[in-house]
Amino acid sequence: DIPEAKDEFNYVSDLAFTPDSRHLVSGSNFPAARTWDIKTKSTLRKFEGAKEKISSVAVSPDGRTIAAGSDDFNIFLWDFQTSTLLHKLEAHLGWINSVAFSPDGKLLLSGSMDESIIIWNIGTGRLLNRINNESSGVNSLAFSPDGLCVATGSVDQIIRIWDLKHTKEVHTMFDGHSGCINSIRFSPDGKEIVSGSDDKSIKIWNIATGLEQKTLKGHKERVMTVSFFYDIDEGVCRVASGSEDKTIMIWEVASGTTLAILKEHTSGINSVTFSPDRSMLASSSFDDGVRLWDTKTQLLASLSSATTIRLWNVINGTSLLSLNFHTATVKGLVFSPDNEIIASFSEDSMIALWNTTKAQCYVQPIILSGHSGSVTAVAFSSDGNLLYSCSEDGAIRLWSRCGDSHVYRCFS
Repeated sequence: DIPEAKDEFNYVSDLAFTPDSRHLVSGSNFPAARTWDIKTKSTLRKFEGAKEKISSVAVSPDGRTIAAGSDDFNIFLWDFQTSTLLHKLEAHLGWINSVAFSPDGKLLLSGSMDESIIIWNIGTGRLLNRINNESSGVNSLAFSPDGLCVATGSVDQIIRIWDLKHTKEVHTMFDGHSGCINSIRFSPDGKEIVSGSDDKSIKIWNIATGLEQKTLKGHKERVMTVSFFYDIDEGVCRVASGSEDKTIMIWEVASGTTLAILKEHTSGINSVTFSPDRSMLASSSFDDGVRLWDTKTQLLASLSSATTIRLWNVINGTSLLSLNFHTATVKGLVFSPDNEIIASFSEDSMIALWNTTKAQCYVQPIILSGHSGSVTAVAFSSDGNLLYSCSEDGAIRLWSRCGDSHVYRCFS
């Protein structure tokens, strides 16, 4: 999990990965966006300027610009490295529900409850075009992978495809949901669209024919968010969906089969997104938590109580086992680069190393003792041979791996 500052806000509203998959951008009901370091699970920067909650966030394809849409009717563009406000885009007359960069990074789309879509020039911040969404508020929008089309999902239960060269007319309309559409995404090849709706269903649409290909049913409440994922190793497309029923479901698109049901969140899910390198799924919820799911090892480590760690199988969503060692609140969990070790660190001043490849090591972890205060952060080096830890005792310790074993000894 990525810890969130509960004193400032109650829930995370939207998530977006940077192109290198090293950082995560979040919006919340606090009027600022944040960036997080995936490895350290720590906040890097705060992006300020909005007066109301941040409903939608996006990262430019080159990773240099952060965009956020706010309930104050404005869009904000910040420099990723410096958090400097580049442009404040003012033209909407309602909440901004969705923002998206074009694949070439030159344009930004914004969709609002004022029933319009606006196309902006990123470099100048100028409004280039306003599209009337036919008297319906826009909940979600997306650029096609080739950047030629825009899809909108609306309150009136209709998906519209707009050709950017001819924005006065709708190119294609998909009408099949019986509830407002909360989220839409293009498939990686641009041939399909996935949509999630208040009618509790997910639909897959063929863009060329304009026909509904498949309906995926399984959620018990409104579907709030969807995301496409192409598994190169297996050559299949998958969809993740998040619902107000507190679950995330993973689907195989071709067969419509449910691959997993993930039940770690304690409140409705409002955002799911796959990382660009396809190694992680990030999810956020009204329970104020952000969770990262490892799609490669199929393991998730999470905290089920102050001192108990739980391991989950991402594919089938089942809880594998509980790990208990720490005698005080566990502050965080970190996977090693090879995913063979989970390091947990706690207020009891201890670091525990759990070997994911050997069942017996779950019973008795390797313990790193040396700190005299609560351990506040732990990080592995990129090759996994070094472990860094810092503590409230004021010390930063460096631990070295002993050969090919999972034993680390402190030398600094």
